[in-house]
Amino acid sequence: MSRFNDAIRKWYEGKTTAVENPPGSPIIVIGVRVKRHWTARIAVAIVEFHKREWKWALPFYLAALGFVLRVVNVI
Repeated sequence: MSRFNDAIRKWYEGKTTAVENPPGSPIIVIGVRVKRHWTARIAVAIVEFHKREWKWALPFYLAALGFVLRVVNVI
């Protein structure tokens, strides 16, 4: 299970690399860049959205779930 968790963490966090400056450029940029798989970028965007907007998103999802269950006649 630990290998699975490590693989998910590596996928989600991406690969961190140092910013490379073009040779002969008068501008020096210091920093790091994170390269993620496109699916990880989508997952990060969804998680960040829910971290910011949980106050209205959670009641909306519950209401939508209740509506779907009512239409399907489960309730």
